[in-house]
Amino acid sequence: MRKIAICLVLAFLFVGFANAQTKSMTGTVVSAEEGTWRYQIIGVKVGNKEYFVYTFSTLHPEPKIIGNVREVGRTAQFFYTKIENGNEVFPTKIIEVKKSNTSTKKTTSDTCKFCGTWKYRESQSNFYLKITEVGTSKFRLVPGYDGVRGQIAWQENEESGLLITNADGIYLKPVSGKLVGSFKSTNFHTTSGAERTYKITCQLKLNGKMAYIVTSEGFTERYEATKMK
Repeated sequence: MRKIAICLVLAFLFVGFANAQTKSMTGTVVSAEEGTWRYQIIGVKVGNKEYFVYTFSTLHPEPKIIGNVREVGRTAQFFYTKIENGNEVFPTKIIEVKKSNTSTKKTTSDTCKFCGTWKYRESQSNFYLKITEVGTSKFRLVPGYDGVRGQIAWQENEESGLLITNADGIYLKPVSGKLVGSFKSTNFHTTSGAERTYKITCQLKLNGKMAYIVTSEGFTERYEATKMK
């Protein structure tokens, strides 16, 4: 009888452990953040709640990842044993859930969370970014600054003060949850008059803001932009 009782206890413990391992939720990736070398997080919205799911952490075992789960708009299923602090998840596995062709419109809408007007500060002045979707997986970024009478002066082309030598504007495309693009200009972020190649990276952050990163030969400038209503 004692051996049977022990076997039953072990069986219940095994079932409980197995059930803990099979907890999972599925939602839409709404943000992706690389904090430091210590962690990487994706924000996954399940219903009306957003969970911060760690895709990498130096303090926890690295989860098995199948598919592209760090791109905004993707559907991800994550497996976990428990939820910490109400919405922090250190998963054991994350899987990209493939969508059918009928979901293309929804994916585009999710990616367009970048769309709109953003404001950031540089040298005690306000600057602006206008991001619009102009085609399939194609976005246009227009920089701006405070003009006369409180109006935003947008630099869309050479006539409005932006000299781009290899295109008619600044265009971005979605890559791994970010918007990235490059172009050549003789007066973007510099007054030297020399042609430079610039790389733009826009990345949504977990606090609802957007990281705006400008890289060129010899420098990288990082800004935190806030979306305007």
